[in-house]
Amino acid sequence: MMTGDSIDEFVFPGYEAGPQDSGVDHSRCKLEVAARNLSSYLPYKLPIEFVPCRDEAESFAYRCNCTFQLVKDEEHKFHFAMRTKGRPIRLGKLFFPIATRRVQAAMKGLLEILTASAKDAESVLVKGLTSVTFASAWQDVPTSDCIVTLLYGEPLNEETWKQEAAYVCQRLELRQLNGRSKNCLVSVMDDPGACTLRDSIFIDKSTWTVSLSNSSTADSSIVEAIRYEKPENAFYHPNANAMKEALQWMLQRVESIQAEPGGTPCRLLEMYCGCGAHTMALGKSGMLQEILAIELDQRLIQACIHNVKLNQLEDRVRVVQGDAGTWAKRFYKKSSQDYNILLVDPPRAGLDETVCEMAKNGSFYHFIYISCGHKALLRDLERLSDTFEVIHCRQLDLFPRTDSIETLVHLRRKP
Repeated sequence: MMTGDSIDEFVFPGYEAGPQDSGVDHSRCKLEVAARNLSSYLPYKLPIEFVPCRDEAESFAYRCNCTFQLVKDEEHKFHFAMRTKGRPIRLGKLFFPIATRRVQAAMKGLLEILTASAKDAESVLVKGLTSVTFASAWQDVPTSDCIVTLLYGEPLNEETWKQEAAYVCQRLELRQLNGRSKNCLVSVMDDPGACTLRDSIFIDKSTWTVSLSNSSTADSSIVEAIRYEKPENAFYHPNANAMKEALQWMLQRVESIQAEPGGTPCRLLEMYCGCGAHTMALGKSGMLQEILAIELDQRLIQACIHNVKLNQLEDRVRVVQGDAGTWAKRFYKKSSQDYNILLVDPPRAGLDETVCEMAKNGSFYHFIYISCGHKALLRDLERLSDTFEVIHCRQLDLFPRTDSIETLVHLRRKP
């Protein structure tokens, strides 16, 4: 049985390439295969750009959120584990090098505390503990935000748990530590109101390059800082490298649209906007006159509205709660006609058929599609093919060492 202690033997459940394999080779190979599958849906000889991992380091330390089961060995020591075929596989001394360095540090520190607490019969920190979730900021530095949630199979003694948890939160320098059991959530925080992950990205407007730190040598007047606050209990992009590449591509595509001869001011309808990861960057670019952003999840809506205010974009960005398919069916006839660019970033299942119909019947001349579901994308391109043609395409390694890719497609309405 694999214990996870040997790097030569171990393959993480759900990961095609283990730590001992070349992440660069795996990345290039899967993107080449995906590009071949996609090519038949594109105009003849349209090249597909693909961006594999540039080095082995990029295939590690990228995942911002992850959940692990906790198991005990014969000596009653805690270990992190991942499940495969119904049974837990211990991570052992290797921990999980796929996670950000901030998460890895929290994993190591937490395991030391849990092992010590297990020796104390009075400790409530480990009683009924079954699993743990880690969430970190995109900026992967020792001081970046990290939130940890401990999950329990039995009710918590809230006051006693808070006392022990406060020590853990302080020692691991966490933004927030949660204890969750059935119908119960208890939290300790590093400061009042600390319930989000704080992040910043920086855009160099001279080249439309995106970075996670302000190390650009460009004139400060053309470097735009964008701030985010993200709820850790709702979706946010789990790979900062892929998000950065996608944002750069989007900004460059909008620039190309803006530069078209006889072009009108760019107004964008964004569906599935999440907490505004794309919205804020596009809004701060100065290239768009207006953005209408649609999202269903109430937690993400609140975060997006907050981020609009944080970035002083109230005069340019409007956020509306609604299901994409329902919104498209009810409102597109009177609202979509005001926008010439449609941006979608749907879940893996792809677009609601009603959204495809809205795209075809609306006034959108450009359609930017961000896809994490390859099969769904091929289906949707087939649906759209009588109205739109693909003019640019790029593929990214969404989760290195897995089979997941992200495809960025720019479609233009046919004459």
